[in-house]
Amino acid sequence: MKDFIRTPKSEKLIQDFALKVGGILYIPVDSEEVPEQPGALRRYNGNWEGWDGTEWESLGGISPEDLGPGLTVVDDKVTLDTETLALVSPTIYPEWTIYRNDGLTPYATPYTTAKHITVDKGCKVDLSAIFNYPVPGAGQGAPTGMSGNFPGSLPSPGNNSSVLAVAGIVANASYSVTLSKPKSGLMVVGSSVKPATGNDTTSDSISVNFQGRGVLAYFPDAALSAAQIESVLNGASFQTSRSRTFSGVTASGGNYTYYIYDASLGNITNAIQNGALPVLGAFQFLSQVTITNAAGFQMPVIVVRSNATDAFNNVTLAFS
Repeated sequence: MKDFIRTPKSEKLIQDFALKVGGILYIPVDSEEVPEQPGALRRYNGNWEGWDGTEWESLGGISPEDLGPGLTVVDDKVTLDTETLALVSPTIYPEWTIYRNDGLTPYATPYTTAKHITVDKGCKVDLSAIFNYPVPGAGQGAPTGMSGNFPGSLPSPGNNSSVLAVAGIVANASYSVTLSKPKSGLMVVGSSVKPATGNDTTSDSISVNFQGRGVLAYFPDAALSAAQIESVLNGASFQTSRSRTFSGVTASGGNYTYYIYDASLGNITNAIQNGALPVLGAFQFLSQVTITNAAGFQMPVIVVRSNATDAFNNVTLAFS
């Protein structure tokens, strides 16, 4: 008899039932389609019932869902479950749609499915994302719960979740999902080996970050216009700190050396040449300039200029 654990109590119930109505027909699955004949035994809504000739009579007993952690049913016997099952992992599939600051004009990269993206300050971003997880293989277990930013309930293995939709994102944001299941197998607690307790978890995440850019540039002009700065800065690298190191710095042909970056990062306080020589005094701060960045957003930038032209020849400059 499958899915039913014989105990002294349940054995007595079944024996009494057998004596009362005769031989027993075991039906080892939940079913309403069991013949109503003397001795028929069925599982219904997780409970065992027997047909006594006029109605289904509850027989009690223990079913697998009654078992505590670390126990399972093998060949109708309660058995210590020593198998450790690794929880399958979720995968998020995002679709980012990116606009310039007006919220209408497509950004330079208007669409991406990358998990983690960086865009210019002032962009407006829409997100549509789903997640799923695989059907468990050998040695793996399926989740029983989920948490995080996704709506709806836990999808079944191999199926997509409900859609996470967020419109008009304008600040750094991250979104995640965490799957969980009760731990399986055994664990060492002090000097004892006991059934594992607690939950296993696996997660995935996506994010969008809004950043300014920074650049080292050369101009013969002693001061720069917004248009000159935009020509070199709007295609430069994103940066999250004023600290940055540049190699191969060479100023020639009557050019000044400029370090230009997002004003929100603050003024540099140090400059080191070739890893040893302090050269902050070889630079000066010019007035901040407000530019229009690649998102069509107006933002101030810090402009640091060398005091002299042709000041460096194939050196490394580390600003901080």
